[in-house]
Amino acid sequence: MSLKPFLFCKRRSLVGLPWRGFVFGSFLLSSLLFSGRCLAESESLTAVNFQWYLDNHQQIVETIQDGQSAEVIPIVNTLGSIWQRKDGAVWVEVAPAIAQALMHQNELMLTWFIAHPTAWQEWQSNMTNALFTNWDGSDQQTQQLEALRQTMLDKLAKLTKSPTSEQQSAMNQTLHALISASSVRVID
Repeated sequence: MSLKPFLFCKRRSLVGLPWRGFVFGSFLLSSLLFSGRCLAESESLTAVNFQWYLDNHQQIVETIQDGQSAEVIPIVNTLGSIWQRKDGAVWVEVAPAIAQALMHQNELMLTWFIAHPTAWQEWQSNMTNALFTNWDGSDQQTQQLEALRQTMLDKLAKLTKSPTSEQQSAMNQTLHALISASSVRVID
């Protein structure tokens, strides 16, 4: 009798066994049910993440501005996840924190976008509207948005010259060009 672990035992082929179709069908049905459950959990996870963001906004921004990588990485991942699954006005709410991450934790935020190219494309398409639209029409809000725009331009100009990867440098240049071509839009 051999004492070899089960994993190293000779395997028998399942081809031709009458229950093979049943097993595959059961597996397929289980997979579909699990996928549906994961989708529902993904939507509720997004809601939980967004509520966390709303409840902790100030602390999140402070951590992004002053935190170490170990503290910021989960925040960047969560912000990215919220952006990736945005719905309704969520994109406008989370965009300023992503902008803070791009200014203060540039390498981490761009690394997340590199891993999620569709989200990067959506960010490029929606960033200026999300960040530089004054929804309430007040002069104070317009001034704050102008200041954010100028701060981002200054930071990104420096970041395009800093020694990062070529891909991240190109991404910073793209962001700088998009912001340079934009202006604050006021909704009356």
